[in-house]
Amino acid sequence: MTSKISKKIIILALSLILLIAAAFCAVNVTAKADVDESAISSKLIPVRETEYGAVVGLEIDGNNVYKNYENGCVTAVLGADGTVINIRDYGGVNYNATTKKLEFLKDGTDYKLKSMILGSSVEGAVKNTWAKLSEQFGSEVEYNPGYALNKIYEKYAKLCDSGYNCGIATDELSVWDESVIKLDFYDGDSRYGFDSSRRVHVTTIAYSFLKDEAYAIHDDVFNFYRESKAGSLSEPISDTFDYVENGVNGTVQAFALGYIFCPEEGGNLVVRAGTRWNEETQKFELLELSYDDLTKSEMDDAAISDSPYYANKGYTMDDVYENNKLVKEGIKTKFYNKYLSLIESGFNPGIPDHEGIFYWDTELLKQAYVGSDGTGNAWGRTNMMLILNPEDGKVYTVYGEILNLVDKAGHGLGTAKQLGYPTSDPKTKVINGLTYTYQNFKRPFYNDYSSIYTIENRKQLTRHITGGTFEELISDGKMEKANNPKYFYVMEPWLISLICVLPVVFAGVGVIVYFFVIKKKKVQKEEIPQAAAAERTEE
Repeated sequence: MTSKISKKIIILALSLILLIAAAFCAVNVTAKADVDESAISSKLIPVRETEYGAVVGLEIDGNNVYKNYENGCVTAVLGADGTVINIRDYGGVNYNATTKKLEFLKDGTDYKLKSMILGSSVEGAVKNTWAKLSEQFGSEVEYNPGYALNKIYEKYAKLCDSGYNCGIATDELSVWDESVIKLDFYDGDSRYGFDSSRRVHVTTIAYSFLKDEAYAIHDDVFNFYRESKAGSLSEPISDTFDYVENGVNGTVQAFALGYIFCPEEGGNLVVRAGTRWNEETQKFELLELSYDDLTKSEMDDAAISDSPYYANKGYTMDDVYENNKLVKEGIKTKFYNKYLSLIESGFNPGIPDHEGIFYWDTELLKQAYVGSDGTGNAWGRTNMMLILNPEDGKVYTVYGEILNLVDKAGHGLGTAKQLGYPTSDPKTKVINGLTYTYQNFKRPFYNDYSSIYTIENRKQLTRHITGGTFEELISDGKMEKANNPKYFYVMEPWLISLICVLPVVFAGVGVIVYFFVIKKKKVQKEEIPQAAAAERTEE
């Protein structure tokens, strides 16, 4: 009896499973039949339609849609109501319905995009940049864009072999910041791009004159490289590789004039300039840049007189010689010698930014540096500045928290006129067990001095005083008077807001309490006559 019941239960369960499976298939068939493939296909047009070529076919796999082109694929997802969402272009691949994967397009043993890469046109600036970089890095390769494109294809093929998709090649071998000859690839695996419309998911492959090889720049490194301008670090001389920076694990990419380090655990990228990777020692070693590299400037002698700081003081951009003897050291040499003194002291100055020696607010002659040991971060790129003092003719450094305060919004130091020029490099002094780093500035338009100082390990206590030097502040015994009106603090916005809001709140509470007391007294005055009248009535 029991066995008969068990058989019936099994047969019933199997029947139920078959019924559910049939219903599922029916729903799927119906759903598939309801899909308007032509309507879906009309929405899957690649942004770079010309480069992608003719349509090869459309594949729908569940809710995923793939439209193959001759040189790429457009993917999408079907929403619950049949709408097409999450459209994404992929260059250099097609969807394989058998393997259910995006696979690289090949033409025999070569990747299909080879002809597109080698057939790229050449930007007019490539020839001049080629000559400049060949001389800078001692390359013996004569001008030959086809040679660079072949190297770029070789790197592209190696990346494809590793499973990384660069995307689809652009149609032009071009120059980046007069420092890199490269070919860009769009719609690949890289997370970042030049913009949010046509030039997205970009991998740049650049030819290195120093190494006679091509290297790829992508993902986080590409994003920083783009933001900080390629000219600051010059051409790549390696792919990314594992590296330890000050005990932190991560990856690094080496460039001819520095490197970019990406921490493994995330966080801010580290850029160092003025160094170069030595394959033999497996270390980044300090570079000593040439005079020509360090003294690039659009300034001339006529432009010097435009500034009230330097006019009529006899300054020239270049050295002045008489009878083959140096009689006047030019501004370029002054900046170069300061750079050399920093190198000799073991301090890495980094490299000058793209402006070179130029005016700050048409007032001060300065040279902004990136990737230095200066640890500052002004204007989103500068961590050290060299400034020429017009009175003593010396060049001084400004960096660290002092430089950060110069750039701090809302403190009136964002212009050269407000700050003036430094009278020395940053100095250090220990007072009452605290280590102060300070720097004095002269403000000729105000006919006085000012000083910026910070206390070690207390960045929030960086201060700017006006009307005197740091030494005068000490001699006047004002160091412990934190509320002296000469001081102001560099505080976080929330703290400033709190300080501003609290008095308003207290004032508001005071007003409410005041009117409450007045009203209460008024009520009491009205109640006393009424009470007296009530007593007389009772009598």
